[in-house]
Amino acid sequence: MGKFSLFLFILTAAFSLPVYSCSCLENTVEEYIKNCPSIYTARLKSAFYKEETDLEFEQVVGKLGKPMTFYQGETQKLNTLVAPITGASFDMSLVVGKVYLVCDQGAPKQRLSCCSFTSQARWGDARKFIQAQENITN
Repeated sequence: MGKFSLFLFILTAAFSLPVYSCSCLENTVEEYIKNCPSIYTARLKSAFYKEETDLEFEQVVGKLGKPMTFYQGETQKLNTLVAPITGASFDMSLVVGKVYLVCDQGAPKQRLSCCSFTSQARWGDARKFIQAQENITN
């Protein structure tokens, strides 16, 4: 496979990943840390819309891979996690295959943090939190 063909393959794969909308939480980083017993990163393996919920809006239900990096709480031996992710907003989007920051309050409350710590939205502060934690542990 030539370099150009490989580039086109990678570009096509990147744009063919499923994307789902979701909402940002109006919290400060301090509130978030206080309310999450366990905070870690995990890759989103799959996601789908769940229209019939007990909430007033639809949900995106996703399956996360194994926790990658823990920032708060005890390391747990988990194969997979099923995470309800609040949906129905146009400001952010979920991408299958992307790594997300997870607030784990115990099953079934593993939730993504405003979609991702890599976003430039309000939760850009979460990136500072992660960098601060990495500086402490290094």
